[in-house]
Amino acid sequence: VILAFGMAVGWVRPDVVSWQQGAFGSLGIWISLFGLQPLWLVETLLNHAWPKFVGPWRWILKATWCAWGLLWLILATLGLAAVYLGHPIPGMGCALGSALAGIGGFHWFCAMNRRGRLDWTYPARP
Repeated sequence: VILAFGMAVGWVRPDVVSWQQGAFGSLGIWISLFGLQPLWLVETLLNHAWPKFVGPWRWILKATWCAWGLLWLILATLGLAAVYLGHPIPGMGCALGSALAGIGGFHWFCAMNRRGRLDWTYPARP
């Protein structure tokens, strides 16, 4: 469905993108979303005040967590830009890199949890 949508955009608007660029662009977005899902899951937990980074290095841990998300965003954006500038293979490589950055960030977060670098707080029941 995603590839068909990308190709349809190219067929409907050939002045904007070709159908090949539309297919590769939608495929790049689809691959990048595999990396966004684990990052989004952990960020949802962090924003709901469940885990908190603890210890003397907590600011470095928070900055590292933000760096994983920033790495995902940069690689996903570069992948999409490369596809639409006519370089589909490097674009797919960047999309794959963004997917791996998201999965890597999730595993890094799980490792911090296993090492006891997170303090899980639970909201009080009403």
